[in-house]
Amino acid sequence: MQENTTEIFSINQRFFKVLDFYGHTRYKFSKDTGVSEAVLLNMFKGKNKASIDVIEALLNNYKAISADWLIIGDGNMLKNAAQDVSVAASPTENYKNGDKYVLQIEKENRRLLADNDRKQEIIEGFMNGDIIIKKDTG
Repeated sequence: MQENTTEIFSINQRFFKVLDFYGHTRYKFSKDTGVSEAVLLNMFKGKNKASIDVIEALLNNYKAISADWLIIGDGNMLKNAAQDVSVAASPTENYKNGDKYVLQIEKENRRLLADNDRKQEIIEGFMNGDIIIKKDTG
């Protein structure tokens, strides 16, 4: 059972959530945009907040990301997330209607849900005592 909770992220956390969403690393973002890896590492460590140049690079590189969400945490991460993309009968129909990101996002969503379910089963196994980790003594 999932709770309906709203997490509040800092701008840096939202920034890295976008990279995670696309499966991109700091290195890839740096290579794609010219933003130095040192700047990204300092953001990741919380030493610096994202500058306007970094924000602009992200928004120019990932057009589906909502600037309002990224900068102030308002709304959904994806611009069209407020619209119901499931109106079409299938992912293929959504794709034919021009939403080129839907198939990719739905595929990644299915992968993440399956991964989450697997991890939840492991956690429940630990909690129930069904899974026991034995220390290697040798």
